[in-house]
Amino acid sequence: MAGLLATAAIPIVPPGGARFGVSIAGLACNGAALGLSMQVYALLAQYWAPADVLGSAMATLTFARQIGGSLGIALFGLRSGPAVFVAAAAVLLVAWIFAPRAAHDRLVR
Repeated sequence: MAGLLATAAIPIVPPGGARFGVSIAGLACNGAALGLSMQVYALLAQYWAPADVLGSAMATLTFARQIGGSLGIALFGLRSGPAVFVAAAAVLLVAWIFAPRAAHDRLVR
């Protein structure tokens, strides 16, 4: 919560060293919270997934994280131009086509 408050306060802090300090503190708190919560998601996936599909569950979790990161970067990259979004969309399409699947999940039978 402290990271969100510090990040939200950046526009109202006067320019200079104070704004830089608030920015660094807010981003560090947000990054620490995200890093700690990612481990919880991995533990939950390992706990609830059946043993015979544990590898698939962890791969799906990792893939979802990567897609979220790619889409987030692509959406923020729209400010700098659509090239970032097009590149991320192309990468996601290639990953979706070539991602390994179980025998019963084939695209073409």
